[in-house]
Amino acid sequence: MSKEIELLNAMQRFETRIALDPIGVGPNILKNVIARDAKLFYYLSRISSSMTYIGGPKVVFNVEYQNTEVSRNDIFLVSSGDEVQSVLCQHIGNYKTRLVLLAKTGVDVSAEYEKFSVVSAPFYPNYVGTKIISGKFSISPLPYYDFSFDYRIGKVKLAMMERETDAAVERIAEQMFLPGMSDETKAFLAHNYLAYTIEYTLKENISNLEKSYMQSAYGALIKRKCVCQGYAEAFKRLMDHAGIPCDIVCGRIKGASDYHAWNIIKLNGERDNYHIDATWDSAGSRVSHTYFGLKDSDLEGDRTWNREFNAICNSSKSLLLEGRRGIMRFKPQLIAKGVDTKIFGY
Repeated sequence: MSKEIELLNAMQRFETRIALDPIGVGPNILKNVIARDAKLFYYLSRISSSMTYIGGPKVVFNVEYQNTEVSRNDIFLVSSGDEVQSVLCQHIGNYKTRLVLLAKTGVDVSAEYEKFSVVSAPFYPNYVGTKIISGKFSISPLPYYDFSFDYRIGKVKLAMMERETDAAVERIAEQMFLPGMSDETKAFLAHNYLAYTIEYTLKENISNLEKSYMQSAYGALIKRKCVCQGYAEAFKRLMDHAGIPCDIVCGRIKGASDYHAWNIIKLNGERDNYHIDATWDSAGSRVSHTYFGLKDSDLEGDRTWNREFNAICNSSKSLLLEGRRGIMRFKPQLIAKGVDTKIFGY
């Protein structure tokens, strides 16, 4: 075993006094060891070396460590923005509570986290937020970013909710999405179903479990009470089942401080993209289509959203007209399947 590997293994075990035979210990041994495992930068507090001749000549490394409570599996060296996005999604998707990123030169982790918050965070309704501590240790050339993630509920309960939601999506799709039906018609039916069957509910002072319901597809499809996030999550789940590309947009209503969520669907190879907001079409006794199949120019008067991270919607085709045509064609089969005629949208 080389002296570099011997020293590396000892430091990975957090040994504080590491004595090596001087033969093979070069002047760059520490540099070479850390080059093999950059994660050590986060653990090392101080390191020094000296010679001893007690019991024979030895090079002795005296090492002090920090942050040893953090698992190596939660520390990542990132060299690009894409890696930051991937690790964040991976950790939050698996409900990890801690993540440390060591960033190479040129990687703006703070900017990538802001991008994640806009683009990807809406896909994780159980995710509440993040606390970030950043800095740079004197022994390390790499800055660190220490993330602590908060969630509303645990994995067991969430798994139960996912099973029930998946079953509901399967049931709704089987009833409404018929063979030969166009994507436009499926999107129209999904929008109408959610706008008709869900009660928009905004409650304060409720439990974490209820908050997770309100902001998830589970609240929309099982409890049938939710906020905008639930509508958008449920619409995406139905579109995913139908094989229709669909994104969740996290933006704001102009003049309001709170975020608002809606969807963009992408049709015909993403040549025809449309905004759909089932939340704002659900008010009243009848399903509205004011916010169904809109272009960017239709929304920019009362909405703000990050244009850089979302598809451009400027199709000249009428999604509403195509959806209504499909309903007329499939009306007998839908009635035979037990679909409420109020979901037809006229």
